[in-house]
Amino acid sequence: MSKKAVFDENGLPLGFYDQSIHGDAIPADAIEITNEQWREFIDHQGQRRFVDGEVVSYEPPPPQAPPSRIYKAPMFRKMTDAEYEAYLQIRGGFPPRLQAIFDAAEYLSPDDEFWPDLVAAAEQAYGVERAAEILAPNA
Repeated sequence: MSKKAVFDENGLPLGFYDQSIHGDAIPADAIEITNEQWREFIDHQGQRRFVDGEVVSYEPPPPQAPPSRIYKAPMFRKMTDAEYEAYLQIRGGFPPRLQAIFDAAEYLSPDDEFWPDLVAAAEQAYGVERAAEILAPNA
């Protein structure tokens, strides 16, 4: 019995269909594949794609690492009293809305749009090396 499959624009399978199971519910854009091709996809899930009518090996890209997080409590623990006073001065220099965002956030992230401003202010107050220590991601 032949199978049908729907593939994405990269040739990765989105779904498989069999007339004896799905009847008229098979999508119009489904492509007929052999039982051997179907078996190849099933036996090597995520490692095969369909290119020019053939099943070819595929190595998916490695997963992206989650963005690093700098939790605020450990960040404050790294600071001396004088550094914390400097932090209060830095914080006071930002608009009230940004202060509220910072206060509400549990952690900081280099992906945040305000990160470059925070790093620049910390480097100016503490020096590049110490700012990097204070703003280092938590393990």
